Amino acid sequence: MKKKSDKKELKQFLIFTVAGKKFAIELDYITEIGEYMEIMIVPRAKKYILGVINLRGIIVPVISLRKRFKLSEDKITKDTGLIYIKKDDVIYGIMVDKIEGIEKISNDKIGEVPKIFKENIDIAYFKGMFELNKQKIIVLKTDSIFE
Repeated sequence: MKKKSDKKELKQFLIFTVAGKKFAIELDYITEIGEYMEIMIVPRAKKYILGVINLRGIIVPVISLRKRFKLSEDKITKDTGLIYIKKDDVIYGIMVDKIEGIEKISNDKIGEVPKIFKENIDIAYFKGMFELNKQKIIVLKTDSIFE
Protein backbone atom coordinates (compact mmCIF):
# COMPACT_ATOMS: atom_id res chain seq x y z
CA MET A 1 0.00 0.00 0.00
CA LYS A 2 1.20 3.48 -0.85
CA LYS A 3 1.46 6.00 1.92
CA LYS A 4 0.00 9.41 1.34
CA SER A 5 2.69 12.03 1.22
CA ASP A 6 2.49 14.67 3.91
CA LYS A 7 4.49 17.00 1.70
CA LYS A 8 2.64 19.90 0.23
CA GLU A 9 3.62 20.94 -3.24
CA LEU A 10 6.00 23.89 -3.19
CA LYS A 11 6.17 26.29 -6.11
CA GLN A 12 8.74 29.00 -6.71
CA PHE A 13 7.55 32.54 -7.31
CA LEU A 14 9.32 35.69 -8.40
CA ILE A 15 8.16 38.49 -6.10
CA PHE A 16 8.18 42.07 -7.41
CA THR A 17 6.71 45.49 -6.70
CA VAL A 18 4.57 47.68 -8.96
CA ALA A 19 3.16 51.00 -7.70
CA GLY A 20 3.79 50.02 -4.09
CA LYS A 21 1.94 46.69 -4.41
CA LYS A 22 3.55 43.24 -4.27
CA PHE A 23 2.92 40.74 -7.03
CA ALA A 24 4.23 37.28 -7.91
CA ILE A 25 4.62 35.17 -11.04
CA GLU A 26 5.31 31.46 -10.93
CA LEU A 27 8.97 30.96 -11.85
CA ASP A 28 8.08 28.26 -14.41
CA TYR A 29 6.66 30.96 -16.71
CA ILE A 30 9.72 33.22 -16.57
CA THR A 31 12.52 32.84 -19.09
CA GLU A 32 14.77 35.60 -17.79
CA ILE A 33 15.02 38.54 -15.40
CA GLY A 34 16.98 41.66 -16.30
CA GLU A 35 17.69 45.30 -15.64
CA TYR A 36 15.76 48.07 -17.33
CA MET A 37 16.97 48.99 -20.80
CA GLU A 38 15.96 51.75 -23.18
CA ILE A 39 12.57 51.07 -24.78
CA MET A 40 11.77 52.15 -28.34
CA ILE A 41 8.25 53.57 -28.53
CA VAL A 42 5.93 51.98 -31.10
CA PRO A 43 3.36 54.42 -32.53
CA ARG A 44 -0.32 53.51 -32.03
CA ALA A 45 0.41 50.53 -29.79
CA LYS A 46 -2.05 49.67 -27.03
CA LYS A 47 -1.70 52.00 -24.04
CA TYR A 48 -0.18 49.34 -21.80
CA ILE A 49 2.54 48.46 -24.35
CA LEU A 50 5.52 50.72 -23.68
CA GLY A 51 7.32 49.74 -26.88
CA VAL A 52 9.99 47.22 -27.83
CA ILE A 53 13.55 46.38 -26.88
CA ASN A 54 16.27 44.43 -28.63
CA LEU A 55 17.22 41.50 -26.39
CA ARG A 56 20.28 39.88 -27.97
CA GLY A 57 18.80 40.22 -31.47
CA ILE A 58 15.21 39.39 -30.50
CA ILE A 59 12.61 42.16 -30.68
CA VAL A 60 10.65 42.02 -27.41
CA PRO A 61 7.43 43.96 -26.72
CA VAL A 62 7.46 45.49 -23.23
CA ILE A 63 4.30 45.79 -21.16
CA SER A 64 3.69 48.23 -18.31
CA LEU A 65 1.80 46.61 -15.43
CA ARG A 66 1.09 50.09 -14.07
CA LYS A 67 -0.79 50.94 -17.27
CA ARG A 68 -2.30 47.46 -17.68
CA PHE A 69 -3.78 47.64 -14.19
CA LYS A 70 -4.66 51.36 -14.52
CA LEU A 71 -2.36 52.37 -11.68
CA SER A 72 -0.14 55.47 -11.54
CA GLU A 73 2.24 56.54 -14.31
CA ASP A 74 5.46 54.59 -14.89
CA LYS A 75 8.58 55.75 -13.07
CA ILE A 76 12.04 54.60 -14.13
CA THR A 77 14.46 54.24 -11.19
CA LYS A 78 17.67 52.37 -10.48
CA ASP A 79 15.49 49.48 -9.21
CA THR A 80 13.30 49.20 -12.34
CA GLY A 81 13.53 45.72 -13.81
CA LEU A 82 12.25 43.63 -16.68
CA ILE A 83 10.75 40.15 -16.40
CA TYR A 84 10.73 38.09 -19.59
CA ILE A 85 7.97 35.59 -20.25
CA LYS A 86 7.46 33.38 -23.30
CA LYS A 87 3.90 32.95 -24.55
CA ASP A 88 2.94 31.36 -27.87
CA ASP A 89 6.56 31.47 -29.10
CA VAL A 90 6.82 35.22 -28.39
CA ILE A 91 8.98 36.65 -25.62
CA TYR A 92 7.39 39.55 -23.74
CA GLY A 93 8.97 41.91 -21.26
CA ILE A 94 7.11 43.14 -18.21
CA MET A 95 8.41 46.33 -16.62
CA VAL A 96 8.30 46.32 -12.81
CA ASP A 97 9.39 48.83 -10.20
CA LYS A 98 11.56 46.41 -8.25
CA ILE A 99 12.48 42.72 -8.24
CA GLU A 100 12.16 41.56 -4.63
CA GLY A 101 13.36 37.96 -4.90
CA ILE A 102 12.31 34.35 -5.27
CA GLU A 103 10.24 32.50 -2.67
CA LYS A 104 8.99 28.93 -2.32
CA ILE A 105 5.32 28.86 -1.39
CA SER A 106 3.17 25.85 -0.56
CA ASN A 107 0.03 25.41 -2.69
CA ASP A 108 -2.17 25.40 0.39
CA LYS A 109 -0.93 28.91 1.30
CA ILE A 110 -2.35 30.39 -1.91
CA GLY A 111 -5.92 31.56 -1.49
CA GLU A 112 -8.47 33.28 -3.66
CA VAL A 113 -8.33 36.99 -4.34
CA PRO A 114 -10.91 38.81 -2.17
CA LYS A 115 -13.86 40.21 -4.12
CA ILE A 116 -13.16 43.71 -2.81
CA PHE A 117 -10.39 43.96 -5.43
CA LYS A 118 -13.03 43.88 -8.18
CA GLU A 119 -13.73 47.54 -7.47
CA ASN A 120 -10.16 48.67 -8.23
CA ILE A 121 -8.88 46.28 -10.86
CA ASP A 122 -10.04 43.48 -13.13
CA ILE A 123 -9.34 40.34 -11.11
CA ALA A 124 -9.16 38.33 -14.34
CA TYR A 125 -5.42 39.09 -14.12
CA PHE A 126 -5.16 37.46 -10.69
CA LYS A 127 -4.60 33.77 -10.01
CA GLY A 128 -4.56 33.95 -6.23
CA MET A 129 -3.04 35.59 -3.18
CA PHE A 130 -0.70 34.61 -0.36
CA GLU A 131 0.88 36.25 2.64
CA LEU A 132 4.63 36.59 3.10
CA ASN A 133 6.22 38.48 6.00
CA LYS A 134 2.81 39.94 6.88
CA GLN A 135 2.36 41.35 3.36
CA LYS A 136 -0.33 40.32 0.88
CA ILE A 137 1.10 39.23 -2.46
CA ILE A 138 -1.06 38.80 -5.56
CA VAL A 139 -0.20 35.94 -7.95
CA LEU A 140 -0.71 36.97 -11.58
CA LYS A 141 -2.20 34.91 -14.41
CA THR A 142 0.47 35.44 -17.03
CA ASP A 143 -1.77 34.60 -20.00
CA SER A 144 -4.33 37.29 -19.22
CA ILE A 145 -1.72 40.07 -18.96
CA PHE A 146 -0.93 39.81 -22.68
CA GLU A 147 -4.49 39.56 -24.04
